[in-house]
Amino acid sequence: MGDRGRPACEHALAISWLAHLVGDAHQPSHAGSQYAEVVFPEGDRGANSIPTIQGKNRHALWDRLLGSDFDAGDVKRRIRELTANPEFKQFTEDATSTPDTLNPERWLSESRLLSARSVYAREVLRVIWNAQQSGLTQLDPFSLLNELYGWFD
Repeated sequence: MGDRGRPACEHALAISWLAHLVGDAHQPSHAGSQYAEVVFPEGDRGANSIPTIQGKNRHALWDRLLGSDFDAGDVKRRIRELTANPEFKQFTEDATSTPDTLNPERWLSESRLLSARSVYAREVLRVIWNAQQSGLTQLDPFSLLNELYGWFD
């Protein structure tokens, strides 16, 4: 991007790619994978192989966490809802109270922690464990508990 001799379209592509990677670093489904000998012997592809009734799969639920509309008002409303959610309170406080909020290693660490707490919460692991014990090679779509995952409604 520092090469001024390159065409503007290459600069735009590089900036878009960088923005995509920053977004992925904040995506908990990109920060982990579940492995189970029978159900997911090669991993669950970042929760893409965990089907849910609320959406196509666990990964897709995270992808649409801010909603399907990209209207600035809708995004601001969704941010207020998420920051009010106790599940995310620690991340909100940490993000606004420390000087290293622009540290990519921190983003990845936060995403990994959120992945372990929410993407692979006990309720999800229980479904995987039960399938594993039953010898199933894939999961049937299941419903996430609204008490824990109401923000996906």
